[in-house]
Amino acid sequence: MVLRRAFLIALLGANMVLLYLVFLGGQGLFAYRGIKAMHDDLVVRVRQADRRSLELSQDIRLLKTDREHMERAVRAQTNFVHDNELLYLFPDQGRDTAGAKAGAHADEK
Repeated sequence: MVLRRAFLIALLGANMVLLYLVFLGGQGLFAYRGIKAMHDDLVVRVRQADRRSLELSQDIRLLKTDREHMERAVRAQTNFVHDNELLYLFPDQGRDTAGAKAGAHADEK
């Protein structure tokens, strides 16, 4: 009877250790959930980087081949205008944000 109780206590102790390792250990369920969340976040970031890389590659190709695209890009970023155009720059917007958001708006004379 005593041997049976000792064996039962040993089994309960082993089960407690196993439960601790499965749920709270360094490689347990909670650690797995954290790593899985980080993995999902990294997958999203890699997809965004791939999308951005594709956009930049297309933009480079267009800048090399399409003269109109190059002109639009230069006008938007440097605020260049033609002789018959007026460009309004507002003081609350910086030079970079004005060109990137609105581009070079033209008013015909």
